[in-house]
Amino acid sequence: MDFDETLRLIKDAKRLGLKSVKFLGASEPFQNERFFEFLRELKKLDVTLLVFTKGHVIGDDAEARKWNSQYGISTGKELVEEITKVNASIMLGFNSFDLCTQDEMVGGMEGYSLKRNRAPELLAEAGLNKHNPSRLCLAVLPVTCGNYSEILEIYEWARVRNISVIACPTMVSGKGSNEGAWQKITPQASALIDLYAEIYEFNLEKGIQTIEQLEEKEFHIMPRQRAATKSPVGGTSRFQVKSCGVPATT
Repeated sequence: MDFDETLRLIKDAKRLGLKSVKFLGASEPFQNERFFEFLRELKKLDVTLLVFTKGHVIGDDAEARKWNSQYGISTGKELVEEITKVNASIMLGFNSFDLCTQDEMVGGMEGYSLKRNRAPELLAEAGLNKHNPSRLCLAVLPVTCGNYSEILEIYEWARVRNISVIACPTMVSGKGSNEGAWQKITPQASALIDLYAEIYEFNLEKGIQTIEQLEEKEFHIMPRQRAATKSPVGGTSRFQVKSCGVPATT
């Protein structure tokens, strides 16, 4: 389906009640030279936009310029300015604080993490995390045995900065599309239950959620003293770089 056909389909869907469009997938949308052209057309239709990105194009001025110079973009900051102009929300791939772990989880792309780390800084400087609800989200997908011990800290780091977080073990793409491979990398159910219980405890402590809201969802969390999160395969998280100079909200 080409550009015009896709846009025509969106316009037809808008007449039928379409409210939002989410851009997801294995490819990087900001490496599509007509992507902003498409986003501008959707903004004219008053369609809410959500874009999943790995962040490396935003965090690398050369990449931002290479793919988007036709829009007058020469830096990652200017790319983010264009994102704000079309009122897009960003779901940023974020698997680990650890450089080696993160590079490995995106297919061994050396140097990716440093570029990714710059992306949330630029997006926060542009104010995407100052909205309610936040227009900036970290996609910690998938949760694996390799990054399990970091998930709680990533979650806490993001939420105190009003950045939303999605963290789940299932992901029907990449390694997650093969059931055998998925079983090898996925933590045990008991470990995941412990992780999400700690997340809900944090939400209660910070007032992000109330116990009534959790009860409506039929969750049951036993109060307990929080312990250091352990990896389901042994060892602890290796924090070589504490990612991103994004200040916490007050």
